[in-house]
Amino acid sequence: MMHARICHHCTHHNRAQARYCGYCGHWLVDTSAVPQVRAPLKLGAVLGSDGRYAIQQLIGKGGFGEAYLAEDLQHWRRLCLIKRLSIQPNTPETLLSQINTNFEREARLLVALNNPGHPNIPEIYQYLPQEQCLVMKYVTGKSLDRILKRQVVPLPEAEALRYVRDACAALVYMHEHDQGPILHRDLKPSNMMLDATGRVFLIDFGLARDQAQHPEQDWGGTHGYMPPEQLAGKPEPRSDVFALGATLYELLTNHAPPPFHQPLIPALTLNPTLRPAVDQLIQRCMAHHVAARPHAAELLTLLDDLLESANLPPPPLPNQLPTKPTLFGREAELARLEAQLASDHFVLLCGMPGVGKTSLAVALAHRYPHPDQVFWHHFQPGEGADRLLNHMAGWLAQRGYPTAWRQIQRHYQAGQPTTPDILVEYVAQAPALAGSLLCLDDLHVVVDDPAIVRVIERLRRVVAPQPPSLLATARTQPAFVATNELVGLHGLNLATTQALLTQNQLDLNASESEQLWRSTEGNPQFLILAMESLQQSHERQTLLTHLNETIALEAYLLHEVDARLSPSEREVMEAVALLLGYGGPRPLIEAILEDEGVRRELTSLSQRQLLIVEPQAGGLCYRQHAMVQAFYYDLQGARRRRERHRRAGAYLVRRNDTLAAARHYARADDVQQAATLLTTTPWRFFNQGQAGEVEELAASLDAHALTPELRVALWTVHGEALARLDRDQLACSLLERALAETVTETPVRRARRYRLLARIYARHGDYERTEAYCRQGLLLALDSANSPIQTEAARLYAQLAEILMRRNDHVGAQQACEAGLATLPPEPAAPAERAALLQRLATLVGQHGNYEQAVIMLETSLGLARQAGDRLLTARVLHNVGHFHSLSGKLARSQSCLNESLQIRMQLGHQLDQVDTLNTLAMIQLASGTPELALQNLIAARDLATRHQLRGSLASIMLSLGQLYYETHEFTMAEQNLVAASAIFTELGEQSEHVRCIILLGDVALAQTQAMSALSHGTKALQLVRELGQITLEASALRVYGEAHIALGDLREANQALTQALQLTEQHGDPYDLALTLWACARLAKAQGEHTAALHYTQRSLELAREQHISHLIALLEAFIPIHSGAGYNRNVPHQP
Repeated sequence: MMHARICHHCTHHNRAQARYCGYCGHWLVDTSAVPQVRAPLKLGAVLGSDGRYAIQQLIGKGGFGEAYLAEDLQHWRRLCLIKRLSIQPNTPETLLSQINTNFEREARLLVALNNPGHPNIPEIYQYLPQEQCLVMKYVTGKSLDRILKRQVVPLPEAEALRYVRDACAALVYMHEHDQGPILHRDLKPSNMMLDATGRVFLIDFGLARDQAQHPEQDWGGTHGYMPPEQLAGKPEPRSDVFALGATLYELLTNHAPPPFHQPLIPALTLNPTLRPAVDQLIQRCMAHHVAARPHAAELLTLLDDLLESANLPPPPLPNQLPTKPTLFGREAELARLEAQLASDHFVLLCGMPGVGKTSLAVALAHRYPHPDQVFWHHFQPGEGADRLLNHMAGWLAQRGYPTAWRQIQRHYQAGQPTTPDILVEYVAQAPALAGSLLCLDDLHVVVDDPAIVRVIERLRRVVAPQPPSLLATARTQPAFVATNELVGLHGLNLATTQALLTQNQLDLNASESEQLWRSTEGNPQFLILAMESLQQSHERQTLLTHLNETIALEAYLLHEVDARLSPSEREVMEAVALLLGYGGPRPLIEAILEDEGVRRELTSLSQRQLLIVEPQAGGLCYRQHAMVQAFYYDLQGARRRRERHRRAGAYLVRRNDTLAAARHYARADDVQQAATLLTTTPWRFFNQGQAGEVEELAASLDAHALTPELRVALWTVHGEALARLDRDQLACSLLERALAETVTETPVRRARRYRLLARIYARHGDYERTEAYCRQGLLLALDSANSPIQTEAARLYAQLAEILMRRNDHVGAQQACEAGLATLPPEPAAPAERAALLQRLATLVGQHGNYEQAVIMLETSLGLARQAGDRLLTARVLHNVGHFHSLSGKLARSQSCLNESLQIRMQLGHQLDQVDTLNTLAMIQLASGTPELALQNLIAARDLATRHQLRGSLASIMLSLGQLYYETHEFTMAEQNLVAASAIFTELGEQSEHVRCIILLGDVALAQTQAMSALSHGTKALQLVRELGQITLEASALRVYGEAHIALGDLREANQALTQALQLTEQHGDPYDLALTLWACARLAKAQGEHTAALHYTQRSLELAREQHISHLIALLEAFIPIHSGAGYNRNVPHQP
């Protein structure tokens, strides 16, 4: 019988006569006829010098290795994978050496990658050189090639991108490793494992190389995934990028990539459902020339962008600049405007209605040297700042800069109400804003909205080499605009008026021209109306006389114009007026009039300047000057208006413009239909930044005229809109009123209402009411078994856990997290909700001192957050990972996580979340010996927290400042910050943080030799912390209590306290607390005359202090050691004071 020849590089089974591997091309050795040297490990066999790993089963076997599932008997009996080298007999010495070298190299590289580690690379638990075994994390799941084999069609685009994104994140880590770039060299679907949570792991590092130590390498790899330079034996980091691009190609086409020398059929050809941008990225990754490929870090950013944009709505087409007007006599104003914009980058055009503000702004915008950089926005009544910012982000996206749009939409999709102060950061940080012209027309309509004012002021502060310019128009001067920023616009002079009359072929003599000019005061809009009347009148002098004598000039002119319109022209003017200043296209006007033949009238009225024409994405948009619109709206009878509004609403429903349709149905007094449209898809309006318009429309509807179910739905939408506009008090009132109604509705709606209320009250520190609403929502949610309500229940549990943690009910918080996880539908559904619950559960585990377990749980949460594409949640999990790494002394890994978290939060513009990350990062910098950088970050965080009135965050920052000032011996500043922080924590009911302040105040008192004050703080802290049941805080309180008794000379009480403190700290505390406790024990031993023990504790404390960079403690310890070094240092001194 002929046996297959197994390749030692790729484990491919070849025919018996083969001399080279048919898959990877390597030379083959005949190992088929003899058994293996070592028998497989038996079930129950124990490996490791300490008998740590128990073999459970053989799960895989290759040409030169075996894989076993084992149980870690020392670590929560977790499952692990043991990879064991297995060598065939009669293997040539040269090959034997190469096999051993390859295995040892894989072990060495994986161990190197394990420090600090990456969530997409299996964690290495141990290397057992005697048994030639590598023990690593057991990843349950399937390789991507197995998943592909079961697919009839390619993977969905978003799913494939998510898998490759995980692998790319691992590549970035490998290529930027501290020891130099590490190359995988054999990336392909079979070497990527998908676990049960949806996270991808890179596996099989048998061909991996440290590029710095192996510049000349063999060409091991797999055809189709190997670029030319790797085949030539000169791989570099972008060789892995080629392989990753080839993997993405296969996932999205279900076709294996051809060898590089064969033409690549574009992925878009094989899978026409792909976005062109995805196909372009694949081709770029698989470029033959290395320089044409992106580095892994750039590729990761591109993949994130593609994933983010996949589920986002397309940006709206921007408002186009109105048609360029013909100006008369405005050359001086135009020149002044241009000069002022160039120097100050802000101008407000101010003047009475009809004076030509908009026309002058349009003319200036048309003269801007970069037309594509002009943003035009016409304000409408009731419009909020979020609508303006949404349009600006869409405009940037249409120009090819989609980041701000994606960030805003991602935030909306997260379902978290926010403020315009946060939304404006997305736009303000966009590089494309530099050098642009932002035109804001009719600012007077919204200037009473303080959020609009803050947005404009923030846009004026954009820092760029060429900052954007703002041009606004308004009827009056707003309070925030200085007089020197104002350009007042008045009527035309006599000469310009005469030129305008001549241009319009109106033949008036000098006296008549002057008479007309004086009566209209040169107001361009009045002149337009007067010219229209005069051209149609046979009694010009009578008309001019009446103009000169009338008081109500505007009304007189409009009546004169109207009297000379044809019936069909009047109908069109009434229809356009019905559009309420928003304007509309010809089909909408025809639908209102039920007449498809109004093109001629629209053209005629536009040419006579009675209608304003603006180009829009769907064609021309027609609207009227405000005074004309009001006249023709009031001219129509109430019944006719209602009928026409109803027709407009019906047309807009067919066009899927439901908010505009609801507005018309409200004007038609059809409150039922308006409320139905407003409440059916409210998220759609909120995601388009229309919370202000929703709120205004909802407030105008008579809720008592609705059915009970619809009334409750309206109050809910109205309440959520108010919450998004930071009007929390009225929002709560409406939401609570909705809950008080007895109506038939789906449980998910009612449960979500409870969660909205809980979130609002949590924001204001009313934790008791927050908890009550969470529990009421859960009673509803747990009564139903459908998937949406399960997800809602998980969100409620997460909110409940957060509040219980703040109220120091850690047992209840843990139960809430576990219940939330049990409520969720099976994986991979609801990854974001699962990640949020795991994050809170990990925080609870970490607060009890189990930092390693907390980090393991957070790494799982991080993978789920990335899978969900939720960058905000990803940043928050990274923050917590960094926090617990810092507590366990892994400062480099901690700082890396916190920097990534801060970077994401800055990209998203989440200033509120930046506060917490800056605070934690500052503490790492303080521990790393850079207090100046720490102080800068803390001050920046304090300013943000103060500006946004984040009292909880402000207290945390003051606590950190107290720590910093204590360590830099500025004790007065330390005490001031700690007292202020303690007061806020007490007010908010956050007892754990309150205790931390008291403990640190005790340290400050000890540093100033205020023993009685320190004892008071220690006693109080000990009493509170025992009520809370927090072991790590109890150890710190015992230390302060014990140190105070040393200072007072009560050594017996000090000995008892410090003995307990040391036991607790060694079992549950972090290295920082342990160093402080050992130092206290050293001083106690000195006071007792036990110099050997004192030196022992000092040495141990110094080792930890140097590891943790505790500079203030290092100085004390180094000064202490020479005085007592004569007694010698004995590591075997018992660890008891």
